[in-house]
Amino acid sequence: DVIKESDTSTRNDEERFDNDMMLMTGELSKLMADLVEALGGEAKA
Repeated sequence: DVIKESDTSTRNDEERFDNDMMLMTGELSKLMADLVEALGGEAKA
């Protein structure tokens, strides 16, 4: 699991925070893209 990998591959709290933020922003980006698509795509100007 990603969570288990995160716990074992970091050495300190700052590194763990950076890794968690990078993972979270990547997942959030995918979520937002899927949400826009599910709602019919971007509006045409």
